[in-house]
Amino acid sequence: VDGDLYSSLFIDTLDFSTNKDMNAHSYYPEWKSSRTQIHRFTPLSGNRLPIYDFTPVVNLEVTEDSTMNISVRCSDAHGNITTKLYTLLGGSPFEQALEGSQSASVFCPAMPSTEAALEDGGVKVVWPKRSFYSRETASLQLFSNGEFFIGPEDAALAKSFKVNLNDLEGDLSKLVAVRLSEKGIRMGVEVCELQGDLVTFSSRIMGRYKLVRDTIAPRLLPKFSATPLVSNGDLVFHLEDDLSGVSKVEGFIDSEWVLLRWDPKKKTAVYRASDVHHIPGVKSQITVRVEDAVGNESFWIGSVEMGQ
Repeated sequence: VDGDLYSSLFIDTLDFSTNKDMNAHSYYPEWKSSRTQIHRFTPLSGNRLPIYDFTPVVNLEVTEDSTMNISVRCSDAHGNITTKLYTLLGGSPFEQALEGSQSASVFCPAMPSTEAALEDGGVKVVWPKRSFYSRETASLQLFSNGEFFIGPEDAALAKSFKVNLNDLEGDLSKLVAVRLSEKGIRMGVEVCELQGDLVTFSSRIMGRYKLVRDTIAPRLLPKFSATPLVSNGDLVFHLEDDLSGVSKVEGFIDSEWVLLRWDPKKKTAVYRASDVHHIPGVKSQITVRVEDAVGNESFWIGSVEMGQ
């Protein structure tokens, strides 16, 4: 955490099929419902599992408008190491942020036959001609926490509206526009474009939006903890990206490009052994590269011996 060791533990002695071990160490509600391994950096009181090399003496706290840099390093029994970096930004609770933060809305008539546009405080929204199916009242409302509401939320659109944002401060790279529910839950994401100091995005769904920097690389894992090789000889990888989304997947065997069949719904990429771009019975170096829509990258590199 910010360059200092916060927690260190060994999980190779845990029995992941035993509720007793996982109840003590993991985030149990998630483990019970989905068997997802969510490991605790800070042991629960009363946890006597002999797996902790170093335990924190204070809880993590990210105060409002401050940042915290987290580095997580994992290694397996063969010495393969994966490191992921995360930046946490402190903020106030959603309900507290909304309280007293609303500005007056601006409105304009919106008809199918004409273009509609609204502008307020550096935010401009444009609905092209024939966006609306019927006469509506378009609205724009800004909030002091940087969020903004585009309405009417329940109106269907035939075309995407465009949002231009000026006078933004800080690093404007890798921005995405996140659409929120009334409770602040993420409902959708649009990738922003940067033209000089102008940030733009388009969408066909109106509602509450906020801008977020997507600095987290896509998740890329082999099918099994140590190898992507499955029983039929194929190589299978799991990949996903929570914000801007996976945009590109590439595979290489011994530095030669090979086809990876990417299934966004199943969140998998597969190299089929029947393609025969490998040498059977010989260890080959496998490289997989995944990129999200804003340019964050993840790599998996390993040696695999494949059959016929």
